Amino acid sequence: MTPTSTEPDGAAGADDADDAWAAWAARTPAPTEVAAESTEIPRPAPPARRTRVTAETSFRRFLVGTIVVLALLCAGFVVVSQQQGPKLDQTQVDTTAVTQDPGQQARLFVATAVSHVARSQVTVTPDVPFTVQTVGTVVAVQFTDRLAYSTRYTIRVDGVTSVDGSRASTLTTHFTTASASVLALVRNPGGVDQIVRADLRSPGRPVVYRARGIQAFGQVGDDLVVVTEQAGLSTISLVARSDGTTEKLVLPGAGTVTSFAVDPPTGVVVFGWTAAGAGGTPRRPGATTPLYTIPLSGNHLATRLLGPGHRPVSATSWFMTAGAPVVVARVAGGDVERVDLSLGGRASAVSDPAPSVSARLNGEAGASVVGGAARIEGGRVVVQGRSLYAPIAGTRVVAVEASPNGEFAVVVTAPASSPADGYTIDPVPVSPTTLVVDARSGAVVASLSGAHLDW
Repeated sequence: MTPTSTEPDGAAGADDADDAWAAWAARTPAPTEVAAESTEIPRPAPPARRTRVTAETSFRRFLVGTIVVLALLCAGFVVVSQQQGPKLDQTQVDTTAVTQDPGQQARLFVATAVSHVARSQVTVTPDVPFTVQTVGTVVAVQFTDRLAYSTRYTIRVDGVTSVDGSRASTLTTHFTTASASVLALVRNPGGVDQIVRADLRSPGRPVVYRARGIQAFGQVGDDLVVVTEQAGLSTISLVARSDGTTEKLVLPGAGTVTSFAVDPPTGVVVFGWTAAGAGGTPRRPGATTPLYTIPLSGNHLATRLLGPGHRPVSATSWFMTAGAPVVVARVAGGDVERVDLSLGGRASAVSDPAPSVSARLNGEAGASVVGGAARIEGGRVVVQGRSLYAPIAGTRVVAVEASPNGEFAVVVTAPASSPADGYTIDPVPVSPTTLVVDARSGAVVASLSGAHLDW
């Protein structure tokens, strides 16, 4: 008989349960004790003084380091600049104005203020007369005369240093002048006259303005000042080229404009006037014509031109100087008077006029071109004894003028048998042709129908 245990069954089951519990407990980490919740309000932690001090120190170090780096960079730039010398930033020049008016400038802007630049340091190619001024960061090269059209000019400035004594450098710049562009009056006796625009280097002659009886015209900015005449009565109009808007200027009354000039920079108009019914022929030798002026910057109202002693000026011949509203007139008796309209009409008598003034008043001055005065001699255009242009068979030279810069002679020709066109101001033969001739070589650069060019 198999022996049996004397322990009760319940005891054996308990031992097995204890063993299982012990095994589980060994595998499971003991629970973390939870402290009893405090009912006291927690005090704030003391400031992290050491941490803040460390952060402030780090910021100061960063700031000082940044300043030092920037200072070193600036010093480096200064050193580099001192070693390289001044540099050219830009050049400013009006490429059209330099061909039309003397005394224009090319301004060289430098990156730093420069020491005085002498004329001997500057070279202009092609060679032209000039002067030099230095003001701060600008070196200004002022051209004594008008420059040639469509020409590339080079300006070189040697030995340029900054006011701080940098290393010397050379500045070089280039610019090309504008091409020659003109307006020409094409008359059509008995019909409609036209003012056309022409670029001497390009084809095409677009019409700028048309009207009957155009006697003369001039340019002021983007506007035209046009003298027209119908049945012996004249009108002076201000015409906007942008849209053709026309304003009639206020004349002394009904009458005829017998001579005309306008100063483009100031917009001053001067003209000779014969009142309707006054009789006489203004072009008769010795006859005088009252002169009037209209300031386009003012009320557009004609007023008498006043000479010395505030006496109204009546002239047998007169002209207005280019680039300034100064009227020089020969009055009755042969005296010469000068009225400067830029100085409020300051007038004076000219006791001993220069030969050039007398020649111009007599219509004998010729046209001032490169190389001298161009005149008509023996039917040809001659400059200082040199034949510049000879007309082709069947034609004749009617007049000779010059471009503003003297680069070209402007030769007006017409058929040999052509009658006068009958206009009051500057009459010419019917069907004239204007030739633009290079004053140096004598080459014909352009041929235009009409006459009376305005550059």
